[in-house]
Amino acid sequence: MLEETQYVKNLENPEYLKIILNGKETLAECFAEIDGAKIRETMQKHHEEQDRLRPCVKKAIEDDGLLQSIFGQDPLTFTLVRESVWLCPP
Repeated sequence: MLEETQYVKNLENPEYLKIILNGKETLAECFAEIDGAKIRETMQKHHEEQDRLRPCVKKAIEDDGLLQSIFGQDPLTFTLVRESVWLCPP
């Protein structure tokens, strides 16, 4: 069963539906009140936040000693790992 299936099945429960509708007659009325511009703005902000690396992660990536301790002392493996980290999209 898909995770979303449970939400759809919940719509068959009158008490659940009453809470979801919050005084509206249909789900369509609820969705009609959604501000599309605000949703797009929120999604864009979320996307931008996900694309940025936290400073502690950047520091860890730049720390050769950390990568060596994780991936061992083999120079070839270390070089490949370090290069693949740098090739990751910003």
